[in-house]
Amino acid sequence: MKKWKLTGEKAVNLCLLLVSAFYLAYSLTHYKVGSVRMPKEGFLPLIIGAGAVCVSAFLTVQSWIDKGDAANVKFEISWVRFGLMIAVSFAYALLMNALGYTLSTFLFLIAILMLARAGSWVKVTIISLICSVAFYVLFKVALGVMLPGGFLGF
Repeated sequence: MKKWKLTGEKAVNLCLLLVSAFYLAYSLTHYKVGSVRMPKEGFLPLIIGAGAVCVSAFLTVQSWIDKGDAANVKFEISWVRFGLMIAVSFAYALLMNALGYTLSTFLFLIAILMLARAGSWVKVTIISLICSVAFYVLFKVALGVMLPGGFLGF
């Protein structure tokens, strides 16, 4: 008889399944779903929740029958870089009103991409500029979301 051993992969997959099931149950009990022709506010959460439950259930079953792929995963983390990413995220949240959405997002993306070693300064700066302008256009112009303007007004 094979003994069941709780591994990190099993625990994570099981937690994701439980969180997904809670999300699905919450969305079904708190929002109106509507229909495909006339969706209500709960339609998208229903689709996301059902998909998350299906995927996490599949992964949970795979890990419990020892067919998961966690044995091949090598997880090495630089705790200093991880801590700096958390600090940069807090600074982003704290400085957004003062600097404005676009400038703070631009600086945040530069910092995060450099900490993630995504490429050279030039590449990171171009990606950050394109993304921050695209986010501004998407949220402010296309969707009409109120964004912090900061001292520059944009």
